[in-house]
Formats: sequence, structure tokens, C-alpha cells
Amino acid sequence: MDKPKILLDTNIVIDFLQKREPFYPLAKQLFNAIEAKEIDGYL
Repeated sequence: MDKPKILLDTNIVIDFLQKREPFYPLAKQLFNAIEAKEIDGYL
């Protein structure tokens, strides 16, 4: 089965890089899932 594909808004990338609350925890989960190859992320 194919992995889910998600389109990341640039705000999600900024939330992750700058650790902006309250969005950072979810952004971190997304990037962890991409790194673990559980999902494909696109900019």
C-alpha cells in the first residue's frame, strides 16, 4: 500500500524551525513521520 502524501504549507516548516507554539508539537510529529518514511511530505 502507498504511503500517505501530504503537502506542507511553508508555515508548518517555519513553525517547526522556530519552535512556534502552539503549533510546534504537531509540526514535529509531521517531520518525525516524514523522517521515519511513514508519510511522504511535499513543499
